[in-house]
Amino acid sequence: MSDESLTTSFQRYLLRLLILGLPVVNVIAAVLWGFAGRDEETRNFGRAALTVIVVFGVLTLISGLVAFTFLSARLFEFLPQG
Repeated sequence: MSDESLTTSFQRYLLRLLILGLPVVNVIAAVLWGFAGRDEETRNFGRAALTVIVVFGVLTLISGLVAFTFLSARLFEFLPQG
């Protein structure tokens, strides 16, 4: 493998990771890469990124609901009884 292909590969991965850091754009990019990628490597990267986005989204939703339930139950303890 030449140094040129390593540099190009590094730049492509760096650009992909930067794009995945942008809200909303990351989901669109992951879907496009995962299902309309030009080569197998791009499709696999997109599917992996989409999987991570969905898993962390579900975990965030679950932890938010648990925190809301816990905090809303405790909130009424501090309100004055009238």
